[in-house]
Amino acid sequence: LPRPSISFDFVQNESEKVNIYCESPYQHKGKMWFQLLNSSKDIVYETEKENNYAEFTIYRPEHFQMKYYCVYRIRIRQDFADSVISDPLIISDLMNFTTANIIRLLLSVVILILIGIIILNHFNDFPKTKEFPAKLPSIQDKPDRYTEEPHVVYESKAEE
Repeated sequence: LPRPSISFDFVQNESEKVNIYCESPYQHKGKMWFQLLNSSKDIVYETEKENNYAEFTIYRPEHFQMKYYCVYRIRIRQDFADSVISDPLIISDLMNFTTANIIRLLLSVVILILIGIIILNHFNDFPKTKEFPAKLPSIQDKPDRYTEEPHVVYESKAEE
């Protein structure tokens, strides 16, 4: 039988669990038996399904830095037909980003504190004056230009 595909993902909101999926490309009408194997090809889990895929859940201490494989089998009359073993699936602890995220968070806090100190120093460097700026003339002190006598700006002489 053709080789199954194997994949995984971390269980949402539970970093201690990993789901491993084994899927057969072969569509069989009837029961299929799926097995999850470890590095030494020992059976870790086995399940019987009516469809062409199986899901296995493994827990943290046992799953990191190990290889997993899967196989499936179908019943043909009185005998079983086994698939070719899947490609290896290696689940690495590098998939856990908690430590890296904590480091990023601490680095951003340090950067924000440094920016705050720079801004504080910038405002402290401004001269501190208690004097108010010189008083500018108000509009009431100016004569109203519409009530003044008109001034002659240019006087032309008539030709004689």
